Amino acid sequence: MTTYFISGLGADKRAFDKIELPVGYEAVYLDWVPPLADENLEQYAARFAQKIDASAPFMLVGLSFGGMLAVEISKIKPPRHLVLIATAATRNELPLPYRIAGGLRLDKLLPYKRLTKKPGKFINWLFGPLDEESKEILHSFIKNTNPAFLKWAIGQIARWRNTAHPANLLQIHGSKDKLFPAQFSKATFEMKDGGHFCLFSHCRVINMLLANQLR
Repeated sequence: MTTYFISGLGADKRAFDKIELPVGYEAVYLDWVPPLADENLEQYAARFAQKIDASAPFMLVGLSFGGMLAVEISKIKPPRHLVLIATAATRNELPLPYRIAGGLRLDKLLPYKRLTKKPGKFINWLFGPLDEESKEILHSFIKNTNPAFLKWAIGQIARWRNTAHPANLLQIHGSKDKLFPAQFSKATFEMKDGGHFCLFSHCRVINMLLANQLR
């Protein structure tokens, strides 16, 4: 079965380097595309979904902001399995300050160029706990993120409208995720001491969960 992977905001397929799919599953990594002017996440998902061949059963895996995109795509092209990692499945799983900031358009005031210029200790804390390998790849992602794309994406997160819980869902979350705090998540599995970058730190657990779910 074809498995489509959508990485987190600013990341690429390296985010999934430690993921091992069971025999019979083929990985396809979908690259982000620039959003159109005034395009919201639902409209973006409709355009992005054209990358997916739904003529046969497929699985969809979304990380962080890529998970929110995967939820929107699943409404257009329903997958056999939907796997969300370190993300929200509905708007109600977002922290209230995110939603308030989105309503007030406060996200437009953030210094996006500065945020992507030089990741430091705050970023390490926000995405952590991290080991040295995780820090290196995370900093690479952030430095290569287009500030304009980051601004658009943060706005889409803050103003996300989805309230429908997806079908065929396996939702995996870290108990110490600071970007999408675990207390708001209704995840299927919560990994002890996992941060937002749990895809690296808890890869063995995630691979085991995938193997059990897909068996």
